[in-house]
Amino acid sequence: MNEKKPSDQEIASAIAEAIRAKRGGRRASSAEELAAQEALLLADLESFQDSALDCIIENESARPPVANVSSGAAFPEIGRMGVNPPKECARPQPEIQAPREASSVAATGLLAQLKQQAEQVNLQNSVQSKISAEASLLVNEGLQRVFEYLNELVTQLNVLHPVISREYTLFGVIEFKDLVWQRGFVDYRTNSNKMGDAAVLESVNFSFNLKADREVVLEREASAIESLSELLYDNGVVFRCQEKRNQRQMVESATFYVAPEIKATLCWRADIEKRGVVLEARNFERFGDTRYFLSAEVLTQEMLEEFGRLLLGQANRFRDFARR
Repeated sequence: MNEKKPSDQEIASAIAEAIRAKRGGRRASSAEELAAQEALLLADLESFQDSALDCIIENESARPPVANVSSGAAFPEIGRMGVNPPKECARPQPEIQAPREASSVAATGLLAQLKQQAEQVNLQNSVQSKISAEASLLVNEGLQRVFEYLNELVTQLNVLHPVISREYTLFGVIEFKDLVWQRGFVDYRTNSNKMGDAAVLESVNFSFNLKADREVVLEREASAIESLSELLYDNGVVFRCQEKRNQRQMVESATFYVAPEIKATLCWRADIEKRGVVLEARNFERFGDTRYFLSAEVLTQEMLEEFGRLLLGQANRFRDFARR
């Protein structure tokens, strides 16, 4: 059963009485009165402590909650008799992640792109190889017709020895005309490739000589000897030179005896990349070098007939098939 606590008014009266007694020098009348006053003071102190504690609790309860803290947040309980030692916190360990699936997707995408590019390259190479094979077949067939025609033509001309209706002029220095067919020769070269059992022609070579009756004689001063010699030599003209010297053995002039002979060469060379044949000629229609191109489609019997007429100096349409 709880004891009844004195009221605040009783405590205040007792305190005031004790103060008056002390100020007035009055002593307590008896030991019982002193004991009663002491009990009141102790009760007053205990009541004051309890009131103060209740006031603090009421103030804390009335304070609004702290922002950004959820109502369900848990806080550590602080005991009156001591503080529990903090628990040892385990250090976070690095998490080992499995390979991401996106990496596999990216790798797969890259491989797919490379595979597609490789397939395109292989397709282009296959198409190019097919085109090259078709061009090689056409050019090879054309060169075979060229060889067969020239070989037959030369065979006949080597028997007939016709007069070639063409004049050869070398920069106004010499002029050859009424040249007669002397001899012609045809052969071919093959490469390492083959089409089945047939050889692949790389080129067809054709050469011939023409000759007139009279030798050409030219006179030159000492200063012009060297230039004329170089001109004749560069164009394949056969000649001999007889120098004239004075008493001091110095060359004053020279006489050139030029053989009335033309040496011509022609090479029909395959050009697979351009799908045709390059005709390189020297001293054919005139002195010097000439170059023609004929596509594989024009390497026909008709074109070869026009070439034969050109060779003999007759009217022809060879340039309708060839371009320089």
